[in-house]
Amino acid sequence: MQLSFSSLLLDTKNFIHNKFKIILMALIAVAVIEQLICMVFMPDPATLAPIQHLLNHTISTYGDNSMQSMQKMIESMSPEQQKQLFSTIFSYVFQFVTLAIAISCLTTAFNLSLISNLVNYTPLNSKELFSKATKSLLTIFLSLLVGIPYFAILFILASLLFPLMFYIIAAGVLFYTIIFNLFIVYDVEAHNLRFVEKLNNSWQIFKAQYKSILLITAIWLGLLMVFNLLNSPYDIDNHFILNVGISFSSLLINFFMFTYLYRLCSLIRINN
Repeated sequence: MQLSFSSLLLDTKNFIHNKFKIILMALIAVAVIEQLICMVFMPDPATLAPIQHLLNHTISTYGDNSMQSMQKMIESMSPEQQKQLFSTIFSYVFQFVTLAIAISCLTTAFNLSLISNLVNYTPLNSKELFSKATKSLLTIFLSLLVGIPYFAILFILASLLFPLMFYIIAAGVLFYTIIFNLFIVYDVEAHNLRFVEKLNNSWQIFKAQYKSILLITAIWLGLLMVFNLLNSPYDIDNHFILNVGISFSSLLINFFMFTYLYRLCSLIRINN
């Protein structure tokens, strides 16, 4: 039986209602910590000076910075200059992506620990949240490891069907995101199940409740995209408070989405 989207929204609202103020305070604290981590570990934008120089030189030489013009400019560089440029790009991207993944894993684990706290009706305290978040991290890392061969196969398939590459990758990423989210929220109460069993149950839940899941996923992604677009015109690199506000909003959106999926999984288990 398909659970309606509106009934699940109401159930999610009732689930978090009693501790909503405490949850907001906890998420604000996490947003502050997240920004402090970014300030310490974010790669220095100054390292991208060679890339900015390349863009400026491309514009002055060819009148634009299109991909074709940049390719011509790179081809005109010496092998040593090319090596230095690619090394700079790779180093920055690697540091940035590593930090982004680490922060995403940590904040997701914290959101799951908050949900677990709501389930057990226990008072919020840092020690308990840290303990539960640590347990959730293992599940998240296992899910990411499974994603490595999955995306390898996905990109191979997309390269073989080049005209459909964008659609194949987009559909594959969406599918993985949905199953990943279901898997980690299902683990909040299903610690004793084996990895394969939890993965299979997540797939079964998606098949049974795909309408509600696709709708909440679309709203979740849409809100995150719109929020990022609204903030993109502003230079927020040096505005700590504004960055905290942006992080808090993203954390709150993610928390509500995870809670929605958790309640969906719980209601299915109860009905079964």
